[in-house]
Amino acid sequence: MRGSSLKSIVLAAAVSSLTAGGQAALLVGPAPTGTGVQTFDALPAVSDWSTVRVPLTGGANTTYTTAAALDAAVIANTVAANVNVVLNMSATVPVSQNELARWNSTGLWLQTRPTIVDYAILMVTLQNDTGGNQTQLTVSYDWNQGNNIPVNEDIPGHRVFFSMDGSANSWVLIPEFSTFTTSSTAQGLSATLNLGAWAQGSLMYIIWVDDNGPGGQTDPMEGGYSIDNFTAIPGPPMMPTINTSPTNTTAGERGTVTFTVSASGATSYKWFHGATELANGTTCVLGNNRVVSGATGSALTIQNVQLTDAGQYHAQAINIAGMANSGNATLTVNADTNAPSILLVYPGANLNEIIVVLSEPLNDSCLPIGLGGAVSDTGNWLIEDVGGGGLGAINFTNTTLAGATVLGFICQNAHVPTLPLKVTLFTTDLFDTSAAQNVLTQGTYRVVTELVPLSAMWTYNDQDIDPGANWFATDPGLAYPSGPGPFDAKRDGGILHANGLDDCRANTFYSLGAVGTCLGLQSPVTGTNLISSYFWTHFNYAGNSRNEDLLLLGKFDDGGVVYLNGVEVARVRMPAAPAPITHTTFSTGPTVNDGDLRDVILLPQPAEIKVGDNLLATSLHQANLTSSDLTMGFQVFSVEPTSTVKVRLAFSGANRVLSWTPRIGRLEVKNNLNDPTWTVLGTANPFTDTASQSHRFYRVYVLP
Repeated sequence: MRGSSLKSIVLAAAVSSLTAGGQAALLVGPAPTGTGVQTFDALPAVSDWSTVRVPLTGGANTTYTTAAALDAAVIANTVAANVNVVLNMSATVPVSQNELARWNSTGLWLQTRPTIVDYAILMVTLQNDTGGNQTQLTVSYDWNQGNNIPVNEDIPGHRVFFSMDGSANSWVLIPEFSTFTTSSTAQGLSATLNLGAWAQGSLMYIIWVDDNGPGGQTDPMEGGYSIDNFTAIPGPPMMPTINTSPTNTTAGERGTVTFTVSASGATSYKWFHGATELANGTTCVLGNNRVVSGATGSALTIQNVQLTDAGQYHAQAINIAGMANSGNATLTVNADTNAPSILLVYPGANLNEIIVVLSEPLNDSCLPIGLGGAVSDTGNWLIEDVGGGGLGAINFTNTTLAGATVLGFICQNAHVPTLPLKVTLFTTDLFDTSAAQNVLTQGTYRVVTELVPLSAMWTYNDQDIDPGANWFATDPGLAYPSGPGPFDAKRDGGILHANGLDDCRANTFYSLGAVGTCLGLQSPVTGTNLISSYFWTHFNYAGNSRNEDLLLLGKFDDGGVVYLNGVEVARVRMPAAPAPITHTTFSTGPTVNDGDLRDVILLPQPAEIKVGDNLLATSLHQANLTSSDLTMGFQVFSVEPTSTVKVRLAFSGANRVLSWTPRIGRLEVKNNLNDPTWTVLGTANPFTDTASQSHRFYRVYVLP
């Protein structure tokens, strides 16, 4: 404590003051509205909310150490007319240090965290606009501490006072707003102020005082405090009123659901599942993180819902007068009965990284990589080049596999791009994260074979020549130049293009490696950015088009369209079909950034592919006339169907019971292996065969 050298407030800067007569203020109307909810979506007017700093009287790092000493200084020296500095803006979250209170443009709240001063004051000026005198005022708001816990503060939180005339020695402490610990976190606060007689049209004032604590910029630091959703309603507190109750909803297992409630006069909420009060938090359930948030707010969200989450939900709206219950809403959760599968495998950022894409997350028990989870046990996965050797999975690029559908394997040996790549679940069954624990069967694999390498030769048109409506149906041959992929242009890239402009660079982004061919960024026709360019290449296909997929892996920067044998098959960041794509069509959608991932285009069993020669064409489109770069580069792979089907045989009395995974396809039978015909038994899984033959042969047929 700095002794008795208390002094009047000295203003740092009188940026703006109250209007003539002091009558501009935040109006308090009749109940139940009062001021309405002040959400601070915009910077408040200085006539409503203002601030001031009180300079240090004892030098740097001097601070009040007891609430009693701080209260005495504030009560004796604060004059409302002097608290007239406009709130400046801050975008920093958590709350940053400043000698004055500020409005936060990111969090949309008011904040205090003083530095190099005795204390900072935040003040609201209220005017009675109820049409009559008032004896009580109920004030409520949301308070939060946004920095470390615990804070390094002698006097944590705010000390809050009100005054009916704003003069020195007229300030009254509000205990409900002034009781905090160093570990206080987000809470709704409410207090009823006894005003005596607050005359219609007159002003009153509330101040929040934040002492300059001893904490610094690093932990443990002083607290950063915020105020939001402020209301002031005349009279004693009234019970909350439910305006809108949550509504029934349905979600798939492991989906996300949100329930909302709207209430007047509520300062906080509680949510219940049946009679059980919910709490925010994360729990691992069958290898997936179930996350509950908003359990004390107006919107409850549950991520990765479980079957046990089904049932009725309601909210309680609460204030100091009591609580009101919303109506019930029913959550229906549809069970996941689908077996997981390996959707895709492909090379990653380099040939020692192999990416595996799953249809859904697998159960790795939420364990860190390599600490006992079956999915992250690299010994359970076989990665190999068909016709070559094993690549030897040794680690993962993932930091966790909880909820992951994309696995990044790091391999000891590099993949040979000219050989088919095969990934097999090698030694054990794995399970998804559903209650049913659906099985990814041991022996399941995916094989991809490169059809078009990144460095493939393409014919290209970057001359701003409109090739016509059906340009993608035929190869233009020698009408345009040809070059290897990937194709790229970059303004001021450091390498001269053939047109004399510095529009080339040595390497692309998006893990595409070195530039194969530099495109012209500028149109030779208009002198502005080239909007559209066109590409043609061929590849040979020798697979089974009835059950193989086609995978394109690469990048359109900014957007593009893919055509196979004269038919459009995909659009990426382009106007949705059936909107026509022309020579002047710009790309749409999110802006492409240098750090973005590659575009992954999966064409399931495309009818357009044919055995033998295939024509692949693409168009590349810029987002605007000021874009500084463009890129087009793709690898194309054939993707063999996932395998394998595992059949299990059991007995129920004299009957055979057959089941299989994945749980798709139909069961077929014949009594003699030499019989060329299989007879369909059915698709029921499991299937009970009541036939009496002593020898039968079964197969599961999966339709391509």
